[in-house]
Amino acid sequence: MKDDFPMEVFPPGAILKEELSARGWSQADLAAILGRPPRVVNEIIKAKRAITPETAHGLGEALSTGPELWMNLESLYQLSLVRVKHSAIARRARIFGRFPVRELQKRGWISGGSNLDGLERSLLAFFRMESLDTTCTAACALAWKDLKTCERFQSFYQVPALD
Repeated sequence: MKDDFPMEVFPPGAILKEELSARGWSQADLAAILGRPPRVVNEIIKAKRAITPETAHGLGEALSTGPELWMNLESLYQLSLVRVKHSAIARRARIFGRFPVRELQKRGWISGGSNLDGLERSLLAFFRMESLDTTCTAACALAWKDLKTCERFQSFYQVPALD
């Protein structure tokens, strides 16, 4: 899954504001239609209040769009607020998916437990790599030359046993 949204995400209130303008309705008009205080509509438009399922149903009926549109817009907006391009979880998952981290730590060959940057530095130094994105080459195999055989590493990277 990509880290970025394919387009810029706007608060649902911005879309609601355009919809009101296209219909010639004021915020007070929509509030009266929904049976809600004008403050609620204003806060949604200013992105100070999230659209609840109940409000989504009301907007869907009032604007003939269906509640799913408003809930989807709200969900996309909320996700865009917390999305981090290179989150620590994604980085850690990529590392653990590529390297036998626990085995290497258990044997005391690398350190950097909870510190993600330290873990990356340890792996780079151990495997003599410039980047974790590079393919494991002879430099990786050389890292094992003076160490006992690690069966998990060998099967994972199809490296012959080192004596």
